[in-house]
Amino acid sequence: MHVQPYFPEPITVRGNVAAESYGVTLRFIRTVMGGHFLSVALTAGVAGFPPVVDTQAAVRVFLACLLALTLVRRLLKGGAADNLVSLALLVPTVASLGTLVRLGYDAGLPVWIPFLAYLLACAYGAVCGRDFSFVGQFVITAASLTVALVAASLIGWLGWPEAALWGLGALALGLYYTYDLAALLSRRRLQEAPAAVADLYRDLLNFLTYSVRIVLHWRRFRFI
Repeated sequence: MHVQPYFPEPITVRGNVAAESYGVTLRFIRTVMGGHFLSVALTAGVAGFPPVVDTQAAVRVFLACLLALTLVRRLLKGGAADNLVSLALLVPTVASLGTLVRLGYDAGLPVWIPFLAYLLACAYGAVCGRDFSFVGQFVITAASLTVALVAASLIGWLGWPEAALWGLGALALGLYYTYDLAALLSRRRLQEAPAAVADLYRDLLNFLTYSVRIVLHWRRFRFI
C-alpha cells in the first residue's frame, strides 16, 4: 500500500526543465537569472526617481501584483499566455518594488545590502562555468556578504547591530532566491523562461498558498 506523505509533494509538470540534460538545464537557469537581473536593474532604475505614492500605496500595489501573478499561474498553467501575461504584470510589480526601495533609502535604511547579496549571487552564476551548484551559490554569496558587512562595520559605514539584522535579512532573501530557482525547474518547461522569471516574484506568496495546500492535503487523506 502506498503511504501518502504528511506534506504535499512539490508540483511537477510533464517535460519540465529538470528532466533535460545538464547543459540544457544550465542554459535555462542562466536565461532565467538574466531575465530576473534585468527586472532588478529596472527596479533600481525606478528607485532612482522620487516616489509618486506613499509606502502604504506601494505595498498594496506590490501585494496585489503578486496575487495577480499567482492567479495567472493557477489559471493559465504555463505556455505562451502565461509568459505574456506574467511579463505584463511584472511592470507594475517592478515599479511598486522600486518605489518601496526608494522610500526605504530616503528613510535611511541600508537597502544596498540586499542588492549586494543579489549581485554576489548573480556573479557566482556568471563565473562558475559548468560547475554551477545552488548550494555553492548560496554558501559563496553568504560568505562574501559576511566579509563585506564585517569590513563595512569595521570602517564605520554600518553599526554592528544594523549589519547583523540586514545581513540576516539579505541572507534569507538569498536562500529564497537559490531555493526557488532550483524548485521552479520541475515546474517549468524550456519555453517558459519569462514565466519562470515572474515565479521568482510571485513565489514570495508561497508561504500562504503552500499552507492552503497542506490543509487540503491533510483533509483529503484524513490527517486531520
